[in-house]
Amino acid sequence: MKILLDECIPFPLKDYFFSLGYEVEHVKLSLFEGLKNGELYEQAKLHYNIFVTNDKHFKHPLLFPPASTLGIIYLRIAPNHSQYFIQGLNHFLSSQTLDYVIGKKVIIRRNDFEFVL
Repeated sequence: MKILLDECIPFPLKDYFFSLGYEVEHVKLSLFEGLKNGELYEQAKLHYNIFVTNDKHFKHPLLFPPASTLGIIYLRIAPNHSQYFIQGLNHFLSSQTLDYVIGKKVIIRRNDFEFVL
């Protein structure tokens, strides 16, 4: 499973996903740095299984729908700090798998989550 972290995601989440056994890249450390959202989304669909972001633009269901090969995790957690993101992800992963996210979009908050169309 390959995960791409958007540029707005704190770097400690790279270590978090790696510690869970996933192949993970951060946009800021990749060839995709500087791409506009639409271009980044197209590249993510081609090369990754999961895209993790907290950029509100990726919530838009028509502009950025999940693809059959890509799931989108939108972290709707404030403040924008890795410890709170990890708390929300741990809560989500206690009842779901990342495999289940592929082809879907999920909004994760600190203590709950919802799948959206």
